[in-house]
Amino acid sequence: MDMSGTGFFIYMITAKNTTTFAACDLGDVKPVVTIGGTDAAKFVPNINSAFHGDEFFINLNRSGATVTAETAALSADKISQTIGDETDEYYIDEKTGRLKWDTIFEKCPASMDVIFNLQFSKGVEFLYQAEPSEEEKASGVDMPDEIIGSYAVYCNKVNNQYKTGKLCHIPRPFVIDAKGRREWCVLKINGNTLTIVLPEKLMLEAAYPVRLDPSIGFNSVGGTQQSFNSFQLQLGQCYSSTMPEAGTASKIYVYADTDPGIPTATMHVGYMGDNGTYPYGVIDGDIDMTITDSGPAWFSVDTSGALSSGAKYHAAFAEYNAQIIIYRDDGSSGDSYYQGGLANDTMVDGPLTSALLWRMSLYLEYTTGGGAVALSGQAVTPTNALSSLSLYLDMSSTAATISSASSVFTALKNLTATCETISSADSSSLEMFMRFLGHAETSTAASSLLSAYLDMIGLSETVTSGSGSFDGSYLALSGISEAITSAMGTMERTLSLSGLSTTSASASSTMDIYLKMSALASTITGAIGTLTVSGQVYLTGMAESITSAVGVLALAGLTVASRIYGEIAEQYIKGTIGDQEIIGLIGSQYMKGKIN
Repeated sequence: MDMSGTGFFIYMITAKNTTTFAACDLGDVKPVVTIGGTDAAKFVPNINSAFHGDEFFINLNRSGATVTAETAALSADKISQTIGDETDEYYIDEKTGRLKWDTIFEKCPASMDVIFNLQFSKGVEFLYQAEPSEEEKASGVDMPDEIIGSYAVYCNKVNNQYKTGKLCHIPRPFVIDAKGRREWCVLKINGNTLTIVLPEKLMLEAAYPVRLDPSIGFNSVGGTQQSFNSFQLQLGQCYSSTMPEAGTASKIYVYADTDPGIPTATMHVGYMGDNGTYPYGVIDGDIDMTITDSGPAWFSVDTSGALSSGAKYHAAFAEYNAQIIIYRDDGSSGDSYYQGGLANDTMVDGPLTSALLWRMSLYLEYTTGGGAVALSGQAVTPTNALSSLSLYLDMSSTAATISSASSVFTALKNLTATCETISSADSSSLEMFMRFLGHAETSTAASSLLSAYLDMIGLSETVTSGSGSFDGSYLALSGISEAITSAMGTMERTLSLSGLSTTSASASSTMDIYLKMSALASTITGAIGTLTVSGQVYLTGMAESITSAVGVLALAGLTVASRIYGEIAEQYIKGTIGDQEIIGLIGSQYMKGKIN
């Protein structure tokens, strides 16, 4: 019951009948809690919690408690039932809003194990909260004693009404005797059994009665505090991040506080896309979120952007030595990913590849409708070149498995919006590829890049070699439908596409011609044609140093072709003259004034 204007909330247990009771509006999850089961003839020690309109449930039933026709009494918002030497009490802690389900022992029980049958719906997960190490504590982890050895309970959905996905928390229980001596119990969940192990020494020496004090809290907030005052990182929440429907992003929520003595602190928040494995590509980011010392509390900022059904989005934040505390639970490795070593709190595209088991109290709110349908389940709404490339790669289901995918990504990830000039002949294939994207990049692996590209768009089933990347699939891409079955034939057809017409004696010479003479159109009949055509030496486009037989082209930095040079070069290649003779012949011709 909300007492408007008072700042207080009164929790009540109401009777449905003499054997069934209800507690509603507990915590911010607000499940429908039924106590006592459904048997109208008797009250049984049972708690059933239904979440999100019965989409998820958790049912606890105490084993070994034989109930015949007893009924329970409801007095002062507390349900009591005595069975033998033990009394079960159900009530709500007004300070915490937790449901308490105590057992009072009048004498030492025969067994130190108090056992409950546990049933739950598909999609519910019980996460054990292990005590942090000394190193973790030194790095800002503050896990309260009641959270050590406890269980955080999550469903497999997040955002909007599911918030962080957390349904409830079962803190570590304790016992307290008549003299006020108190000791922690051990809580264990194994399959469909929840066991509370009582501390044997205290139970044997206790002043009775002894109260066992377990509870369930129904808040979506993590139970552990994580200080970030010594971190420089960006973190993306990954748990259950697939969109069940299209929508439009509207807000980002973080449950946080400032470090003691700090009135305000600021960090950047936003949300990211996904590259199939990691958070990648900031969609809306660097939104200032100011945390005040009025917390711990939920803080929110506005965001925007279309969200596609079936796609993955990750609420994220970046901070640089921010004096901020964010609440979390321990989950599984990969529930969050981060990138450390940031130079400031500006968000980066990533990908964020360092795994954490944190489930942060962080989520995205969106309105349903709009958006787009995800292609291959990987659609994002990119706002920069890197995000666009992530989307481009993820659109194909083969992008993650092709053998040269890493080459593709390496070539693409550093692209900018400005086309770069491609000046080397061996980049012509890559240049053609890049023109599809409106980008240009220098590469020495043009064939493997084109191979990967062909695989990605489905024009070639398996392209594994340089020649294969220039086969029928490449020609089909260029509108040429002829079948090419050999490396030489492939290169001849490619030369023809480039305006070169040649009949080559070998594949190697064809390749040499293609790579070294992209500006020439002539009939070339052999390897020597690489140097001379009709007695002329072609130096067009030859800027690199050549140390083999064709080194004659680099002699004295020649830039003018003549028949004399051609004749000298031809003799040199045939082995008629050597290095000293060729220098002498050139010097002699120079002295005679026949060359300059």
